[in-house]
Amino acid sequence: MMKEMRENMPLIMWTLVIAFVLTIVFSWGAGGFEGSGPKPGVIAEIGSREILYEAYTQIIQNVITQRRAQDENLELTDEDLTKIRKEVWDELVQTNLVEYAAKKVRVKTTDKEVAWAVRNNPPQNVVNSEYFHTDGKFDPSKWEAFLRDPQSTQTLLEFERDYRTSITGQKIISRVLSPVFVSEDEVLRRFSDQNGRFSMILAGYETKDIAIDTNSISNEEVDEYYFEHQERYWQPERRAVRAVTIPNTMTAEDTTRILEEMVELLARARSGEEDFAELAKTYSEDPGSGAKGGDLGYFSRGRMVLSFDKVAFETPVGEISDTVVTRFGVHIIKVTDRKVEDDEEQVKASHILLKWKASPETEEIASETARDFQELAKDIGFVEAAERFELEVEESNFFPQSGSPFPRKEKLPAAVDFIFAEPVGKVSFSYRTNDGYVVFQCRDIQREGHQNLADIHANVLGEVVKVKQREMAAEKAEALRTKVSVGDSLAAVSIRENLSPDTLNGISPIGNLGPVRFNQVIGHYLWTLDVGELSSVLKAERGAYLAVVLHKSEFDSARYQSERAGIIQTLERNSQNEIYMEWMTATKKESDFTDNRYLYFSEY
Repeated sequence: MMKEMRENMPLIMWTLVIAFVLTIVFSWGAGGFEGSGPKPGVIAEIGSREILYEAYTQIIQNVITQRRAQDENLELTDEDLTKIRKEVWDELVQTNLVEYAAKKVRVKTTDKEVAWAVRNNPPQNVVNSEYFHTDGKFDPSKWEAFLRDPQSTQTLLEFERDYRTSITGQKIISRVLSPVFVSEDEVLRRFSDQNGRFSMILAGYETKDIAIDTNSISNEEVDEYYFEHQERYWQPERRAVRAVTIPNTMTAEDTTRILEEMVELLARARSGEEDFAELAKTYSEDPGSGAKGGDLGYFSRGRMVLSFDKVAFETPVGEISDTVVTRFGVHIIKVTDRKVEDDEEQVKASHILLKWKASPETEEIASETARDFQELAKDIGFVEAAERFELEVEESNFFPQSGSPFPRKEKLPAAVDFIFAEPVGKVSFSYRTNDGYVVFQCRDIQREGHQNLADIHANVLGEVVKVKQREMAAEKAEALRTKVSVGDSLAAVSIRENLSPDTLNGISPIGNLGPVRFNQVIGHYLWTLDVGELSSVLKAERGAYLAVVLHKSEFDSARYQSERAGIIQTLERNSQNEIYMEWMTATKKESDFTDNRYLYFSEY
């Protein structure tokens, strides 16, 4: 997964240097106050710099305004707004971390550098502005005239401030990424990973088949393993919570309201005065088909839930069904075509869906109840307040900040940040979930440190058993290799030893190696073997094996030359992003970066 993230992530430095809208924070969105603990209105702290909640939300509003200017019909959902807040937050933090680093290493950007950049690289909104166009194209002479105009002074000062920030950011990022170098061996390996294929015979011994008597393992061996591998038993701070959920369940009135709304939509659709597809675009709550006018395409019997399926196949072409109730909500269906394909009847249909959901009034009642509970819990105690409200208190196990209080439920990053930022006993805000509103209280803390051996003795013993199993598997595989080396083939010797050799075809050096599974170290090693060459013992998590390569694809030098530049670019980008992510993590730690979003948002 991390590999995919690195390969698909656009190079972060370019996001930084063109993040024009974010530079507003440098002039009015940050302060230089001193002190400890989150202050009112401060949403983040980076070194001595404080980013204000007001500045953050203003930038978000600027982004929303820009997007609506580009699309006057734009409608932003809660998910869209959450995504915008995250994008702005990420760029805001990155930009401020770069400035922190620039000040630390005293990177300077001269007036001459800024002037050259302004003159030769005008902002994109300038390039796109018709004011600077001649015959529909950007005219540099008009930009030069603008630069010389005394009335442009204020605007140019703003441009210069933004360019100074961007140029300084470029210098810092260039320093961070300067070590990146891609060798020819790396390029060849990546080419082989993508294009190389081989076949092999594989045989060996799996650890699960090797019995170990745990009574033969002494406490001294367990102790020795524990102290030699203590890094495995380090755990970060963990916390445990109690929680209550104020349900946001539909009422009978909500159900009646939704049914009545659909009856009204049905009447409008059947009247013919309004197009069914337009009604679906406006009112349907099916995220998959709503934007497409409710179009579901062709489908055969059994593809939809039973009640929907039955009505769809009974409705004549061109007609609209009565209301259909399913577990998803209430539907009306318009059948637009019918055909038989591969001896199977299919219909083409569109639908409008109104989901089962609580009304705004029901939502507000649940939200107010959650707030009332929160206030009472602060006054008389969490458990006592739950009893007053007749709410069930759930208690979690200990979990790290990277985890979740209740793993099978929704992840609530803002709630987790609150839990880990506040002391034991502090009552959280209420957080909206699919089940309703949840309020938490931290009930206990396990500080970071090594797990106590007495508590995990059985786990460590299990690890010692696995080590012994792998050692025995390797000894058996080494003995098998000796027998193969005297003249018999791997397949023949394996069968004689009551083993079942596997023949694996079309394997990639980074692909699935059968019993060895995905092991790039072994995969790359096997790719270096000659056809017919017996491998050394392959020690893997699941056992120890021997292999003989039967066939290897030929090296395609023409294809290599055609793909080489692209591979270098990909490897450089991956390396740059990896270095940059490491630098970001280190700089956050060094600058005592503090994220106070949990004080302002119930979700991120």
